[in-house]
Amino acid sequence: MNEITLYKISEEQRRINYQLEESGGEITPELEEALFINHENFLVKSDGYIATIHKYGDLSDAISAEIKRLQSFKKTADNISGNLKKRLVQAMEAFGMEKAEVGLYRLSMRRTTSVVIDNEAQLPNKYIVVTATPDKTLIKEELKSGKDVPGASLQTNVSLQIR
Repeated sequence: MNEITLYKISEEQRRINYQLEESGGEITPELEEALFINHENFLVKSDGYIATIHKYGDLSDAISAEIKRLQSFKKTADNISGNLKKRLVQAMEAFGMEKAEVGLYRLSMRRTTSVVIDNEAQLPNKYIVVTATPDKTLIKEELKSGKDVPGASLQTNVSLQIR
């Protein structure tokens, strides 16, 4: 099967554009036919691309929704597991037990220490970690106004809108 690709269509259009430039803009019947055929090929190929883009866009949306649903389910499962563990700890403490064997399982209490921040504003600066990140909004404003920002530049991006 000799399927024409979007790459080949684009290359053909570049070749036609070159021929137009070489002929000083004169459109011969052959060039006109080539332009028409290439344009039609582009439209047909683009239609297939758009259908595929929509298919995978919809699939991506469905996957995102499923991820959210599963994350919610995971959070619920984690909450249930955590609450049941807390109740077992409370019961073991009520019985004064540090260890227990229950069926195939061995339970043991492990003591750990964690820091609780009651009021972050009261902490001395030496206990605060500051993370610096570039202010891209300010940098963009400065660059657009013509100012030089060492280490930064503007980049023009192109995105496709499908409606």
